[in-house]
Amino acid sequence: SVRAPVEAFAKARGEGARIVGVHPMAGRSARGFAAADPAILAGRPFLVVPTARSDARAMAIAGDISRDAGGVVTVCSSAEHDRIVALVSALPLAVAAAVTLVAMEHAVSLENVAGPGYRDATRLALTPPDLGEALLTLNASNFSEAIARLRAVLDELERAVAERDGAAVRALLERAASGRAVLG
Repeated sequence: SVRAPVEAFAKARGEGARIVGVHPMAGRSARGFAAADPAILAGRPFLVVPTARSDARAMAIAGDISRDAGGVVTVCSSAEHDRIVALVSALPLAVAAAVTLVAMEHAVSLENVAGPGYRDATRLALTPPDLGEALLTLNASNFSEAIARLRAVLDELERAVAERDGAAVRALLERAASGRAVLG
């Protein structure tokens, strides 16, 4: 899920190597062959990432494979890819893990009280720990920037709530809703 190592690998290869990174922005928490389902790729963004060893033909093939799998191609640099993944994959994983850990601290049996909001917000906590570790640590600088911004937004929300500033709370929630609405 991180392209910087792919770029480094490509730079170390010979002139004849043609390497393009492709990352379908789709997945699920279940693992193994039985969990495989090509339908999860339909209509999903596929980030196609050129490397030092990409050429027009390799890029065209990567685009064709992505489209044939049902994806919608977006070409971006490895640096942009890794910033995107920090925001849309690593940060949600960290938030899901944190929310789960905080909820587990209470003496409540979660399976008896958790509704769809909690289940949706914590689904990514089911990510296999080895995958989650790699997602977070291999992209540490981008993740650190994303988590710092998250802390700032949470601090802003906490201040508004503590001050009982309903207008500020509402404004933050409205901004969030409009940002999320673009996804449908």
